[in-house]
Amino acid sequence: MERQTTCLQYPVDALKVEADNNTSDLDNYLVEIERGKKTDVVICQGCAKKVSVCRNNTLQMGIYGQFTDHDSPCQKVLSLFCENCSKITAFHIQSQWFGLQHALKSYDNRDGFHQVTTFGDRFVLWVLNRIMYKYWDSEPGDIPFLSISPHDEARLVWNRGNAVGFYTMKTKGMSVHDHTSDTYALPVIDTIYVQKKYRRQGYGMKIMEDIVKVFPDMDVGFSYPVSSAMLSVQKKFLMLHPEHRDHMWEVTHTGGEGYQQNIWFKLRNIERKRQLESLSISAKAQL
Repeated sequence: MERQTTCLQYPVDALKVEADNNTSDLDNYLVEIERGKKTDVVICQGCAKKVSVCRNNTLQMGIYGQFTDHDSPCQKVLSLFCENCSKITAFHIQSQWFGLQHALKSYDNRDGFHQVTTFGDRFVLWVLNRIMYKYWDSEPGDIPFLSISPHDEARLVWNRGNAVGFYTMKTKGMSVHDHTSDTYALPVIDTIYVQKKYRRQGYGMKIMEDIVKVFPDMDVGFSYPVSSAMLSVQKKFLMLHPEHRDHMWEVTHTGGEGYQQNIWFKLRNIERKRQLESLSISAKAQL
């Protein structure tokens, strides 16, 4: 798994288009595994144990989930499941296995925010969304992330060649559903995710700053419900940048009139409710 290609490329660097993930090579590899001609062993990042690759612990997983043809092999990635820790731990890309730490790296040490444009970008987005969050970072009771539509725009957050997280957006005028003529009345931030190991390092604020750069002087929606953690970030951001208080909304459906609530107004109501509850508790204590 440690061996790299001659160009020292990681998946995000090597996968420019879907066809780069050669399906015939993958089929041949699976046949060789089944016949015992391949005896690859991968070290699991989670439990540090050796995982022998076989047909029983490999899964072909669709990058686009339910949003595209499930029978399209070029949109799938062969993933390795570790039975010791019950986690997806590696991916077979261009005839070699990449563990999670390499699947989320770039050779060019990219930094900051990058728009998802190539299939390699989409692969990293998928790993963060469907593997890292689901198998590694989610807690009991967390709402699972859905597959990201290929029609959604997305931006990856990088730090010195390591993928930190992402956010996705529905653009203004985009159809809300395939079977309706309703369209989004404003750009809507749909999903925001930062890996657990990178949290409390200011990335939430950086994402907010990037959002207002992408949509300067525009109203921006955030899909309902906005998590308590994100509300805390938004409160801090809007305290520092009062000029954006009238432009950020928690939205449902199209985000148009009747489907939006001003986030700053919501934060003020939450604070007032806390103050009233505190006064009530104090008054009862004095009786």
